[in-house]
Amino acid sequence: ETVEPRWREMEQGMRQAATIDDVIDEQEKFLHAVMESCCLMDVKPLRLIGDIKDACLAFANGVIHRKGSGSGDSAEENARRRSAVRQSGSRFESLLGQLLDLNLRMNFLGSYTQASRKHF
Repeated sequence: ETVEPRWREMEQGMRQAATIDDVIDEQEKFLHAVMESCCLMDVKPLRLIGDIKDACLAFANGVIHRKGSGSGDSAEENARRRSAVRQSGSRFESLLGQLLDLNLRMNFLGSYTQASRKHF
């Protein structure tokens, strides 16, 4: 859905190309369109997804250490681990909320942009 229609556009543009510069321009337009469609032009969603992954790993690491903690661990150490698990869970929820908000804004802007293009 993302690559194939743009590939066909690029092929058609290359058939009409008169110079090597025209071919390069068609390829650049193709790459830009695909990257934009796949949200690879905006670093913010990618950064948020990476942060969510880190929060998940921190949470899992805390749970594993908490489960593996023996009865010889101090109450202070157990409290520290519980706190770390709660903090990583809260961070995950916050980051996921940010990603969902960003997705809503991007969908709104995308549909707004598509609707406005139809009028011009």
